[in-house]
Amino acid sequence: SAVGGLVGLNFCSITASYSTSSVVGDTDVGGLVGQNAGSISASYSTGLVTGRDHIGGLVGSGSPLGVNACVWDMQTSGQSGSGGGVGLTTSEMMDPYMLGLNGLADDPNWSLDAGRDYLRLVWEEVPGNMIPEADVNWLEGQGTAEVPYRIDTADQFILLGKASILWNRHFVL
Repeated sequence: SAVGGLVGLNFCSITASYSTSSVVGDTDVGGLVGQNAGSISASYSTGLVTGRDHIGGLVGSGSPLGVNACVWDMQTSGQSGSGGGVGLTTSEMMDPYMLGLNGLADDPNWSLDAGRDYLRLVWEEVPGNMIPEADVNWLEGQGTAEVPYRIDTADQFILLGKASILWNRHFVL
């Protein structure tokens, strides 16, 4: 129980971390954290995650409110759900625009060799660039109560589900 690729049981703060480990457990099994009672930010996981109960691509169990700017690879983890974060495909995990839509833009801890590799910590000194801000030009409006973003198509609605930086904005359908 409480098994994760980086931490089994988190009561503190995890920032700018990742795990590529395969994780196997019984309950509360996550690609990065098994059970989260703290906070997690600007982190990701990619390893295969297997277990019996409370299994997640990033977090096995815990409040998703403490998880910000975090993603996991749904394809390599074998998990479509998590106790926090946003599930992306392998190609989306290597796409600077998708990572920018999930709060990882302009973070000096990370570099990305777009389309070739996952995010890497800058100190690892692998080829890559900082993730630029994501331009939300696919929605009309400003996302405010007075001028909400307008969702016109199913594709916009689907992309919104993978764009956590917009989840606290205002919309009309």
